[in-house]
Formats: sequence, C-alpha cells, structure tokens
Amino acid sequence: MKKLLYILAAIVILLIVTNPGYGSFTHFLGTQKTKIVDRKANLLVCSIYSADKKNYFAIFNGFYEISRYNGRAAVNDSLKRPDSLTTESPLKTAD
Repeated sequence: MKKLLYILAAIVILLIVTNPGYGSFTHFLGTQKTKIVDRKANLLVCSIYSADKKNYFAIFNGFYEISRYNGRAAVNDSLKRPDSLTTESPLKTAD
C-alpha cells in the first residue's frame, strides 16, 4: 500500500513540475499573430490557456488544442443569417 502511495505522489509531483507556464505558452505560439493570450485555469498539475478563440490544454510541457470558439458550441449557419429564420412556432400543427 505504501508503494502505491509513493508512486501516486511521484506522478503528482511530476505533473506539477512539468505544468507549463505562461512563458512556455507564448513561446509555443511563436510568431503567430495573437491578440489575446490568457491563462483560463491553473489546476496545479495542468493548465488551460486561450489564444485567439482557441483553447489549449497544457500538461507535461506540451500544449494540445481542445476547442474553438472559447468553449461555446459553433453556431449553425441558419442562425447566422436572419433571412433564413422562420417566425412560425415549431409546435404549431397544420390544419
């Protein structure tokens, strides 16, 4: 049982030590033209960053894109164009 606790403690310490910082994230982005760079969450063993409407999961000194549109679902094209919207209630029955 103690051996398992030591292994888990070692894994947690490894995750904490390899949690990339803000400087690593800006270095990862490199020469990309980014306007907004933000650390959304620092969870001690991993972090979540955002840059130009993209979110990145940071763990083990690496960055992985996890979503676009800042965590919001993409809007359907029919919702973007006002000319395609209908005013009828979807619950209305035909006579």
